[in-house]
Amino acid sequence: MNPTLYGNKETTKRLKKAFATTTTYQKQKLATIMRFFGIPVAHPEARVCALADTINDPEMDRDTFCFFVLVRGAKSPAKLYVINSAMTIFAVNLTMINKNDESVLDLTKTTPEQKAAIQYQPSSFATFYKHIFAHMKNEGIAFEQSNFTGIEGTSFSLIFFHYFIQILTLFPILLSMHRLIQSSHQGKV
Repeated sequence: MNPTLYGNKETTKRLKKAFATTTTYQKQKLATIMRFFGIPVAHPEARVCALADTINDPEMDRDTFCFFVLVRGAKSPAKLYVINSAMTIFAVNLTMINKNDESVLDLTKTTPEQKAAIQYQPSSFATFYKHIFAHMKNEGIAFEQSNFTGIEGTSFSLIFFHYFIQILTLFPILLSMHRLIQSSHQGKV
């Protein structure tokens, strides 16, 4: 908090900006978290909806999402399953926001081409997942994104990868990009 911590105000200001997250990043991360919990709220399964309920956090004495309290603490297969399931639901249901229309989009009524046209690119998903896992770390959750790469056949990242490949087949122009992605994932799948 010292404005002259590194000698003078100008140097201190530059160094703080270099090593801290920006307000813009914090806003983007918060928006991602709100979208992450907006998807379970609309889910037809009551247990999934309950993950987005806000409850009083007994450890931090503040309100937080039930999901965070449920998966906090020591790692366990059950917690891994809950996080993986929530991330998969997020990946499959996240679409670009139509800023001109506030209505909820029913993905079951869209054609595969329409659905593919409103999907984010993998780099956007990577950013969203970084935001979510960074926030989870702040909430005291021990899992990291790398904990989910070894789940054979059920990892949210693998499910998203296969889902994205299906989308690419609807747009032949993107096949060259598909080949690049496929060659980069050959060793990981």
